[in-house]
This record gives sequence, C-alpha cells and structure tokens, in this order.
Amino acid sequence: MEINKIKPNLFKLSLLTGIGFIAGGFFRTFLELTLASQENFLLIFIAIWFGFVVEAIIGMWVLAALLRSIYPFKKLWLAGVGAFAAGILLPALFINQFFVALLILPGLLTGLFFSIFLREHKGRTTLILSITLGFIICQIMVFSVQNDMNWTRWLYENAGENSVKIIIDMVMNMIIGISVSIGIWYTLNRPIKNK
Repeated sequence: MEINKIKPNLFKLSLLTGIGFIAGGFFRTFLELTLASQENFLLIFIAIWFGFVVEAIIGMWVLAALLRSIYPFKKLWLAGVGAFAAGILLPALFINQFFVALLILPGLLTGLFFSIFLREHKGRTTLILSITLGFIICQIMVFSVQNDMNWTRWLYENAGENSVKIIIDMVMNMIIGISVSIGIWYTLNRPIKNK
C-alpha cells in the first residue's frame, strides 16, 4: 500500500523560506556594497562565498524548522548549508568578479551537492533542476537590469545605484529561497511504501 508523507503548505513554505533567504542575503549585499571599489581578490571572494554561506545558514534554518515534523532538522539544515558552501566555492574562486554572469554554474553545483548531502536518491533530479532554475531566473534578472533600456535608466536615476542593487538582491534571494523550498518539498513528499 502506498501512502504520502504529510505535505506542508507549499505556498507558506516557499514564502517563509524566501523571507529567510532575504534576511540572510542582507549580509552578502552589505559586503558587496562595502567592497565594490576594492580590487583585492581575497576580499571579493569572501564577499561572494561567505555572503552566500551566511544567507544559506539563515534561509536553511527557516526551511529546516518548518519541515522538522517530517524530516530531521539538523540533517536538512547541514545539507543545505553544506551544499551552498560547496556549490558556491569553486565559481566564486575561479570566476571572481564575473560570478553573476554565470549564475547557472553555482546553481547547478549547489543543487548537485544538496542532493548528495541529503542522501535522498529519489527526487534528486527535481531538487537539482529546481535550484538550477532558480539561479537561471536570477541570471535573467541580472541581465535585464544591466541592459541599457529606458526603464533601467529611469530606475537607476530615480532610485540610485545602491538602492537598485539592494532591491534586486532581495528579489534574487527570494527566488533562490523559493526554488530551494520547492525542490525540497517535492523531494521529501514523494510517495513511500508502508511496510
């Protein structure tokens, strides 16, 4: 006989996880704004990598807490933080300033490491694709804001460069949080057999 695990509300899960990633992402945005004028490789690497790790620490804490009734909190939290730490490391190290031009790579690596660390073989593809898609959407946002179009010029002139950076980062962090929560939701709520 097949039964389903109890499914938490996906909308609530995605919204709260997205907010958690936004909260954690403020640290990364602060680092990037503070170090924007620097040309020191180590400082830029720290801003990108460590900022994403802090974002994952807070965002994954929210997701793991919301799912603690159906999955071990510590296992999910550590898998998520570890996945972001490992998945962001190589792109941030080798791509450096051009990191945002290739967001698909850290998205794919983060999803891959998440599926490995979680050790949930079924649903692995869904988790990888969901996180990768989230990063791709963020990539599209970055390109759309950087294009020299009328609406982007108006936005920068009226809101200011730093304000636009903060807003875009908040939206991107929300998208990443939502993509992670959707991938985890589908992975952990697959049908299981009752023996």
